[in-house]
Amino acid sequence: MQIEHIISHVLDTVSNNYIPADALTNIDNEHINEFVSSKLIKTFSTNLRKTSFFQKESRCLAEVKSYLDHSISFIELSQHYAKRLFDLKMEIGIYEITSLLIAQVVYE
Repeated sequence: MQIEHIISHVLDTVSNNYIPADALTNIDNEHINEFVSSKLIKTFSTNLRKTSFFQKESRCLAEVKSYLDHSISFIELSQHYAKRLFDLKMEIGIYEITSLLIAQVVYE
């Protein structure tokens, strides 16, 4: 497993404060790498994992395609997802502070 990028955004719905990261997390930091790797290993090894796909008209799919064709950066892509999650949490009333970690990983 190879971690390509990691970024962490703060979603503070308690005080209605969205704090997007504007830089990637340093994956050379041993503690960060170990923490993220352990979470990813659990994610990829669970029996509860299910196959999924994007709908053709999905906004998420369009954003991923924009990232893959280099129209937007990984940071911008992650900010879009973080803001969408923040807005959804505010809309349905989930008021808790959350750190959202987004990673791009090559897993074989």
